[in-house]
Amino acid sequence: MKNFYIVSGILIIFIVCITISRKKAELDVFLQGDTVSVTLTALPKSIGSRVPYHIKFTYLGKEYSKMTRGAYSDNHDLGENVIMKHKDEYEDIFLFPHENMYFEIASMGALALFGAFLIIYGYKKSDKHYLSA
Repeated sequence: MKNFYIVSGILIIFIVCITISRKKAELDVFLQGDTVSVTLTALPKSIGSRVPYHIKFTYLGKEYSKMTRGAYSDNHDLGENVIMKHKDEYEDIFLFPHENMYFEIASMGALALFGAFLIIYGYKKSDKHYLSA
């Protein structure tokens, strides 16, 4: 069981490390990005507030997609111009104006701390009760 905690903690920290560079770029767009107008090109029908789906839009002649959920497609029309945050430095990162990256960064930090806790707990966990039987 001791090894389970250690391996789980390492796996969690590894996953956080893989995704942190993208989240840092999204945070940069959130803090310093410009508001840009994009044209919606594909709006799938919403099938519920919890089910994510991808919308497609064009910006400067190129098509991009972004995951969303809820009634976004019910509140917008195909061909409509909507405002998003973008920074030319990151070609494929677009954020909705209401997106808040602080929560996502804090969640990733909490997940990394949990992974570190699992590693420490795994090292400190005593295996005495397995030997006494």
